[in-house]
Amino acid sequence: MIWVSSSDRASNVDGRDLVQCIIAQEAGETYTHEDLPVEFLGRFAVLTLSGSGEIEEAYIGDGQALRFGDFLLEPAGSGTPAFWTARRRVRSCEVPRNEEAFFQTK
Repeated sequence: MIWVSSSDRASNVDGRDLVQCIIAQEAGETYTHEDLPVEFLGRFAVLTLSGSGEIEEAYIGDGQALRFGDFLLEPAGSGTPAFWTARRRVRSCEVPRNEEAFFQTK
């Protein structure tokens, strides 16, 4: 398992401090962070947090579920990536025809 976090230095993007956490591990494994309320089942995910620790974006490239506290992101189907953003405007992202399934959150 690899947990990469820039928490020691937040990046300033468009005037906002952001911290990106990258989870990469063997397929089928579950990762639970010991300090943050993060749990991930799968191989690859990216979690973007604000400087104050609120979720800004979540991405599952290969996995079944990404949880951050009460937030849960699950892909619409097996082998399907999933993306969620707190911002309404998504940049540099090709949205599939079935947008509702792509942005599914629970």
